[in-house]
Amino acid sequence: MNEVSVPRRVWQFITVSLIAFAVLTAIVWTNLPYLSFDVAITKAIQGTRSPFMDLLMRFISFSGDYILYASVLVLAAILVLLMTRCWREAIILLVVVVFAQTLKTGLKETIGRPRPTPEVVHVDKPVAHKSYPSGHTVHYVVFFGTLYYYTSSLLKSRWRWILLCLFGAMVALVGLSRVYLGAHWVTDIIGGYLLGGALLSLAIIKHQSWIQIEDVERPVTVGAPQ
Repeated sequence: MNEVSVPRRVWQFITVSLIAFAVLTAIVWTNLPYLSFDVAITKAIQGTRSPFMDLLMRFISFSGDYILYASVLVLAAILVLLMTRCWREAIILLVVVVFAQTLKTGLKETIGRPRPTPEVVHVDKPVAHKSYPSGHTVHYVVFFGTLYYYTSSLLKSRWRWILLCLFGAMVALVGLSRVYLGAHWVTDIIGGYLLGGALLSLAIIKHQSWIQIEDVERPVTVGAPQ
């Protein structure tokens, strides 16, 4: 069996992220429904409200608002990968997205943290599901983060930088949008980034190890240029 080398710092990042997520989860679970600084930060962010910001934040959140929209987007990305013969990338994307969705749903139901309410902060649109961790944040980090990684490492076309900016912006701004819209507390967002970041790192490790193993096992043709 061929050993695959993974930089120690990657495992350290995953370990620190999961430990931090576990600590934050314990704090959230023992301080339901919210922490005092959750409210303070939310009100500070919502103090920047304007028609333009309302539109921008709703646009950022839109692709994750309904399971149908998110599913169509994921399937479209997988179809593009399959059409370009990136089958292992398609498999990894599907597995990590489904696993992240299942895990965060289970955590939400287990912890049972209520959503922000109109009595405390502005709520753009009431949401029935539980709050911790932020499902949008976990999904965006895993889905758009994986697409960002694929684009940066595989794509060489002139569209590369446009896609990198788009995917990077979706990951970076989703947390802000969810707090701005009153859908989540800031600790929900932090938890989502920690969990999503760990899962994204595992997906990248799997992809790189897959490539390394195939490179090692690929037969060398006698007389072929080295």
